[in-house]
Amino acid sequence: FIGNKKRWAKVPPHQRDLVVRFLKGSLNQKKVLALLRRITLDGIAAARRMEKPSYAMEVMEAACLLAEAGDATGAPVLRHALSGGEYAQERALRALALLKDTSAVPLIIAKPLENPFFPILLKAVRALGQIGDVRALPALARVFNGRGDDLPADRSVVFTKDDPDLRRTTLEAMARIIEANLR
Repeated sequence: FIGNKKRWAKVPPHQRDLVVRFLKGSLNQKKVLALLRRITLDGIAAARRMEKPSYAMEVMEAACLLAEAGDATGAPVLRHALSGGEYAQERALRALALLKDTSAVPLIIAKPLENPFFPILLKAVRALGQIGDVRALPALARVFNGRGDDLPADRSVVFTKDDPDLRRTTLEAMARIIEANLR
């Protein structure tokens, strides 16, 4: 019923992302990929018509599933999500890392890598390592060296710059980038 625009319009907007997620097990089917592309492209077109672009959650989910299938159609949606809330950032980081989207590197450095919420910071470090762009090295070096004192951290958020997991993950990401660029 997702393929039928009239029936899809009857699905409550707050449930559409859940319906899209059910397609994950069928990413090897051409019909499913075409449907996910349609949802994503319709969402991109709708966002272009807005004064302040934003994307519905089903568009975000479709873009993430396309990235899992190796399709970059939803990359603009994913890059936009990097400036959103933590859930959107988390999903976008994973998807952009799968795509190895080098155009997302400055956006990851500007927003998720500066996020005081530790899990997002850690995922941003991992994503930069997976993408493998050398432009990330100075920012990763700052994280590794603990130069995060200027982060706008709320006192209710625990951010440990000396966390051994963060330092190890950052070092691994930097090594991965260096290794990928020496080939």
